[in-house]
Amino acid sequence: MAPPMGRAQHRLAVVGAGVAGCAAARAIAGAGLAVTLVDKGRVPGGRLSHKRLQTPAGPVTGAIGAQYATATSARFGAHLAALAQQGLAAQWCPQGLEPDRARFVGVPTMPALLGEMAPHAELRMQTRVAALARAGDGWRLATDRAPLGPFAAVLVTAPAPQAQALLQPVAPRLAEAAGAARLSPCWSALLWFEERLEPGFDAARPGHPAAAWVAREGARPGAAPCGDLWVVQAGPEWSAAHLEADGDAVATLMAEALAVVCGTRARPAARRAHRWRFALVAEPAGPDTLTDPERRLAAAGDWLCGPGIEAAFHAGEAAGRAMAGWFA
Repeated sequence: MAPPMGRAQHRLAVVGAGVAGCAAARAIAGAGLAVTLVDKGRVPGGRLSHKRLQTPAGPVTGAIGAQYATATSARFGAHLAALAQQGLAAQWCPQGLEPDRARFVGVPTMPALLGEMAPHAELRMQTRVAALARAGDGWRLATDRAPLGPFAAVLVTAPAPQAQALLQPVAPRLAEAAGAARLSPCWSALLWFEERLEPGFDAARPGHPAAAWVAREGARPGAAPCGDLWVVQAGPEWSAAHLEADGDAVATLMAEALAVVCGTRARPAARRAHRWRFALVAEPAGPDTLTDPERRLAAAGDWLCGPGIEAAFHAGEAAGRAMAGWFA
């Protein structure tokens, strides 16, 4: 293991500003180390994503990624409870779902579930990392913008296939472990209707291949006015079969599936589909953390111990704490 150095001399990089990356950044900053979050998106959140849809009544936004969070651990439960006290999260009990567990959504949008995690880091958004390269005793990130670094250590929290590609040239052992994870795709669509649908539920899991999950966006606590906007998510098999299909064609098929589920002939006045290539953890790689202290590299994500927001939170936090320990 490399000899420890003074904490003030170090900056660590986290590739990916989703839940795992932001949780790691908070743990690293909490240990007194500087940290930079790098992500290709416009804002932190990853799969806690909202997308804009232009409608005849004006633009609206909807949760096109993760739909809600649940907690099984006291640690993550306390995180959600703290967010609720701050007005950043609320329990969601939609008509149509059994109240079998507490479901939390971000207020006003899902990225609010990050809470104070992202502000602990320097943010480099809309920056795609292409490669990791040695820079003396540290690392530089080759990006589609200017190179970043040097960094004393790097954590990769991208989806497993992307993490594997970044790590293969510099940390084959970590790359091999990332390659053991199996992820499934998901097509997600926003569908806006001029007249309100009345299917007798606000959220459901109908079991339709192209509409495995459906939810009325306006039924979420704290949601901004959005008319009758629905989120529809297809099942993994259907999503895989249509993975390379045109987005508008997919949105049309998913609208037809929603019509079947809701028993209506109504057609959306606006629609948008989004393809998540690596949405669902079908088979996690394990263990909870992947670290290489000698190279000062690590990887984390729900694909290690997942699936879900809670798994990503714990994986990122554990990796951040482990990396901070390298500089104790």
